[in-house]
Amino acid sequence: MAQVVLEEVIPILQSFVATLGSGPAPSEEDRLSDIGLDSLTTINVIVSAAEKLGLDLERMEEVTEAPATIGDVISILNRLGRGGDN
Repeated sequence: MAQVVLEEVIPILQSFVATLGSGPAPSEEDRLSDIGLDSLTTINVIVSAAEKLGLDLERMEEVTEAPATIGDVISILNRLGRGGDN
């Protein structure tokens, strides 16, 4: 199964945070709160990314921890799996 990578998530994040493209390149270590994402917007990012990348949103109920970094979001997306491959 192909893993979700930072390069796939950046355009989705940029659609929610306009200032994301104006500074240094985002990294997986960047804190969501530092780039201007609140908890509701973070959920919207995850749902949007899952839909765009063909992930299994039904598995979202298995996610119990709140993401704090971009890397955490990517980890959650990878656990949702592509096309039910997980």
